[in-house]
This record gives sequence, structure tokens and C-alpha cells, in this order.
Amino acid sequence: MNAEEIIKISSLFVNVQDEVEELISENSITGELAMLLKCLNLTLTEIADDYLPILNKETICIDSNKLYFDDLIKPCKEIISIKLSNSNKNIRFTQYENYVFVNAKGYVDVVYKTSIDEVNINSEINQFPCLSSKCIALGTASEYCYINGFYEEAQMWDKRFKDSLQIECRKKKEIVMPKRWWS
Repeated sequence: MNAEEIIKISSLFVNVQDEVEELISENSITGELAMLLKCLNLTLTEIADDYLPILNKETICIDSNKLYFDDLIKPCKEIISIKLSNSNKNIRFTQYENYVFVNAKGYVDVVYKTSIDEVNINSEINQFPCLSSKCIALGTASEYCYINGFYEEAQMWDKRFKDSLQIECRKKKEIVMPKRWWS
């Protein structure tokens, strides 16, 4: 799914589809299109922060028992785990403001939560494969209504967004019936 598709769906929800279609055809990111793109970024950030965290894994060499956040490729929100690279054994760590104190030296595998990159109109959104474009468009419509002061509509779209998230994020499992005793 791409950002343009999501913006077209959400513009349909909030009844600005004609203006958005015209701006997309002119390649002009202004007005309602710019607002919807900003709302899309807010929605993606909310999903990544509250519902489906984006995890990144890196192998880093630690020399002084300190792992500085600046050494990581992406911005770090929270360290999930640190393991020794060669033995895959978890290491205890203490997180401080600018660094993490680690009880080991050498190469370690660091798993951490990171933030989502800002998207533009041509971006592909593949960080959340379990979510449909309609689900993300519902959140975008909710943000759009909140920003423009349509609070009752915003609450309606937000409820639909949260319900859709809950349905699409739940673990789907196969229903297995027990074998009949008479067969």
C-alpha cells in the first residue's frame, strides 16, 4: 500500500476527495492534501508508538561497557534486549539518558524500538503488513477531523480506527474442533 492510496480513501471519508484528486493530479502538495499527509504521518506515529512497535536489530561492538544511543543507526525509543553475538545469551543492562550501561564487552546484538520515518505522497508503507489501507485511512480521517475542529466526527472515526486496529492486530488462529468420541 502507498501513501497516495491511503490519502484518497481518507479524503473520501471526510468529503474532500475532489480537491485532493485535483491536487494529486497537479503534483501540488498544498491545502487539504498537505493536511491529510500530515494526518497520515500522525496516524503512523500513533500506530508505531502505541500498537505495533517497529523493532530494529543491530550488531554493535562495545569497548567501554557503554552503548551510546548515537551509535545506533536509527533513533532509539526503548531498548528491548541486548545479547552476546556469539552465545546469544541475554545481558543485563541499565538504561540512562544518553547511553546504556552493559555488563559485557565485545560484539552484542541490540534489539530496540524505533520511530517511523516520515512519509511523503509517493512513499510505500510496508512497516505494518497486518494493517489494511482502510484501517490507516480511518485513523487519518480521525486526525483530520480533530485538527479541523469536527470533534463528534473525529470521535466516530477514532472509534472505527481503534476497532479496526483491534480486529486486524489480533492473532488469528485456526479453530480446531475436538474429535467426536463416537467415530
